[in-house]
Amino acid sequence: MYRNSRPCCDLQVWPEVVVEPPVRESIISFLAGCALRPKHQPPCRAADLGANNGWMSMIMLALGAHVVSVEPASDFAMAVSESAHLNCFADRSVVLNAFACAVPDHG
Repeated sequence: MYRNSRPCCDLQVWPEVVVEPPVRESIISFLAGCALRPKHQPPCRAADLGANNGWMSMIMLALGAHVVSVEPASDFAMAVSESAHLNCFADRSVVLNAFACAVPDHG
């Protein structure tokens, strides 16, 4: 989707334009230090429900988390998967082409 464009080349800096600073700061506050976690400790885990094209997933992966991305649109799910592969995050990324919803309480 983003062949020869800035997002693929500038993942660490460019999302400031796309992802609102308070959202990025929240993600970073939860996942800071994931990349430095010792191998004998469990990895940081994160989920991106409604991943869209994967901006949040890529930020979480860049911080060192293991991420499950759930996206109902097949083209967006493929974009998330391919972005993870292109950025060498594929070993920590699981992309599910599905939807998530709450089960209504009937009583």
